Amino acid sequence: KEAYTVLGELLTLEKLLKTGNKAVWSGADHATHDIESENFSVEVKSTTSRYGYEATISSIYQMRPVDGKMLYLSYVRFEKSELGHSINDMVRRLLAYGVELDQLEEKLAGQGLERGRTAREQKYKVIEWKRYSVDESFPSITESAFKENSLPKSVVRFNYTIDLSGIEGESLL
Repeated sequence: KEAYTVLGELLTLEKLLKTGNKAVWSGADHATHDIESENFSVEVKSTTSRYGYEATISSIYQMRPVDGKMLYLSYVRFEKSELGHSINDMVRRLLAYGVELDQLEEKLAGQGLERGRTAREQKYKVIEWKRYSVDESFPSITESAFKENSLPKSVVRFNYTIDLSGIEGESLL
């Protein structure tokens, strides 16, 4: 993964922890959604593209709520900047919210961002951050879009790209 994609997940986790939510970074464990809390899940999409609002959905399950929880899509647009945030900055900040260092470092290493990697020092500034509710009006493809409400046999992977520009989202800046 690119450092900014992990950074988007960690910034989203921090925002949730700041507001008193009990949240866990599960994306590093290859879970369906990047962040889980008691009442909702969050899928995080990050970009360094200056234009457009495209988000690639990499699984038929990514935009499907689980266990009756609300699902949100967090869309973070970054640009490189010495005044921004780095992975190492986020590690230090997350410790203040009770995130366990060894567990966090293990998850980062699993993403190719082990201690000492220069990518962990690269700083990115958030230039746009929106949250979208993934509900019945959100443009997602689930099993119900196919015959017999299931993926066709022999289809092993399903990716699609959505354009978020026409969807109402809440600014998180």
